[in-house]
Amino acid sequence: MDIILCQTFQSGGDLTLSSSDKVLFQVDQTNVVLACQSFPFYPLDASGIVQVPIQSNILAIVLHFLYPTRPPPNLTLVPFSTLRQVIATISIWNMPLAREYCIFHIRKFASTHPLELLELVNDSATLLASLAPFLANIPLGVIMSYDVSDLLCIRWARYREKLTCAIHVVKAHLKNSLYPLHEPRILLILGHNGAGLENVTVDDIFQSTLAKIDSMWNIDSHSHSVEVFAEEGTSDSESIQSSIMDVSEYNRLEDKDKNDENEEASHMDEDWSLEAEDENGGNLFGTTTFISSYSMISPRFSSYTISVTKLNSRFWASTKRKLTDKSHEE
Repeated sequence: MDIILCQTFQSGGDLTLSSSDKVLFQVDQTNVVLACQSFPFYPLDASGIVQVPIQSNILAIVLHFLYPTRPPPNLTLVPFSTLRQVIATISIWNMPLAREYCIFHIRKFASTHPLELLELVNDSATLLASLAPFLANIPLGVIMSYDVSDLLCIRWARYREKLTCAIHVVKAHLKNSLYPLHEPRILLILGHNGAGLENVTVDDIFQSTLAKIDSMWNIDSHSHSVEVFAEEGTSDSESIQSSIMDVSEYNRLEDKDKNDENEEASHMDEDWSLEAEDENGGNLFGTTTFISSYSMISPRFSSYTISVTKLNSRFWASTKRKLTDKSHEE
């Protein structure tokens, strides 16, 4: 195999690295010492070239982080498999700032590769928060088996317990709101009249549901969730598994401001990510982000909720206090 000299790293370096596919990279040894807290002892060949068992496309990205004065690598179009290997190499070399930069970019794959990303979480609350809407059916034991830090496991357990409890309570609330006296109130939303029933709008149901979520977020979820499960005779894992919608059918939302409950929620065609919240009792997620996450879960509670969503597919992406104008267009 012919040896190729990388054009980006080809001069001025006093240390030559050779990738597994025989591409040479010349870098400054001083930069390696300063940027890498634990650079592995790779073997040297007879020419004094360090043999690195990493593909050249991966190594080229990693070596960019040795030079802080240069622009960071553009990872926007880098595929998941490549970015995952980059993070694995950066973790071995112990480059914490580079790892945070790569974690920021790999979060966009949360909906398509949740379990693979869970392997990379470790102590990254930001990455775990991005995975939350797609892993709500995963029990704590599984999270721990992926070597997530003890602190994040505790915060995950608290978040998931409250989410489970809220699902049970709000599910019953929606059923009572849409089917009082066993009559489908959905007909009233469509504009038909029903005997003995008050007219109700989609916004009315939305507001009352949000009130339920807020109340559930502030109560002692453990004691209440035990009571709900004993009543219904089902486990939290089974309940969440049956309640969570297929997130691939909906685009992710972007949480515009996690600290402002009145901030307008983002539209369904925008990317979004949950941010870790540590200011109110150490919970993993704040109230606003919980509501955004719940927006993705609620449409598959049961058929009556799907009926509401069919009337307006962007209903659940509306703001906390009022429906957006865009939500009425459909």
